[in-house]
Amino acid sequence: MEIRERDNARSAFPLPNDLLDSMFKTVEKLVEENGCDHSHRFTTQWLSENRLSAEEVSGWLEAHGGFCDCDVSANAFDHWMQNK
Repeated sequence: MEIRERDNARSAFPLPNDLLDSMFKTVEKLVEENGCDHSHRFTTQWLSENRLSAEEVSGWLEAHGGFCDCDVSANAFDHWMQNK
């Protein structure tokens, strides 16, 4: 991937890397422990606990394949890892 594409992807991240890392780790752990109900239940819970905008973050997650918690911990996580 070109440097410019990575820079563009980074500038679109809805949260700083440390918060995204925490969110992805938490959601992945909760999905492993409880399964996925095909919603953003754990993602929304994490965002609420951290007093962050679910609307802004959910839109970014869905734009990168995170349509539910298991997709967040797979698809959106992969996009973040490739560009962080």
